[in-house]
Amino acid sequence: MLASKGVIFSCDALQCILACPTGALDHKIEKPEQVLMGLAELTHPDTCLAIKNMGFKGHPRGENYQGLLRYSEVDRWKPQLMREHPVDREICDICQLLCPIKGAISMEQKTKGDGSSYWTPVVHSNCTGCGVCEMVCPVEEAAIQIIPWKKWQDSNGKDGQEGGHVG
Repeated sequence: MLASKGVIFSCDALQCILACPTGALDHKIEKPEQVLMGLAELTHPDTCLAIKNMGFKGHPRGENYQGLLRYSEVDRWKPQLMREHPVDREICDICQLLCPIKGAISMEQKTKGDGSSYWTPVVHSNCTGCGVCEMVCPVEEAAIQIIPWKKWQDSNGKDGQEGGHVG
C-alpha cells in the first residue's frame, strides 16, 4: 500500500522513462496523463471523511511521515516533505486537491435516502493510477486506493459515474 510508505511523487517531466522497472513508461509517452499504472477506487468508503461530511486539519499522513510530493506553488522542481505542508479543509477533499492530473478526481455531492447530503470523491477516465490520492488520504487505511494495472475499460463505471471507481 502506497499510503504507508514514504513515497516520492515527483514526476512531471517523465524523466524516469529509461529507468522504469515496471514497463509503465516507454519512449512513446509524451505527458504524464499517458502513463497508466492502475486506477483509483474508493475501497473503504466507510472511512472516507468526505462521505462522513468531515473535514481535516493537519498533516495528512502524520507529522513524522517521510513522503515527498511536488507542490507546484512552492517549487515545481523540488519535491517537498508532505509533513511541511499541512492542510485545513472544511470537508475533506485532499485526494482531489493534491491530485497531479487535472480533472482525474472530482468531488460530487450526493443525497441519502433521508434527504441529507454528503460529498464523495469520483474518479474519472484520465486517472493514471499514480497513487498520490492514496498517499495523501488522511485515514488509516486509506479510503481511496490504487488497483495496480487496472484500466478504465476494465471497470464497470463510466466517466464521472459510480461503478468500479470512486463514488
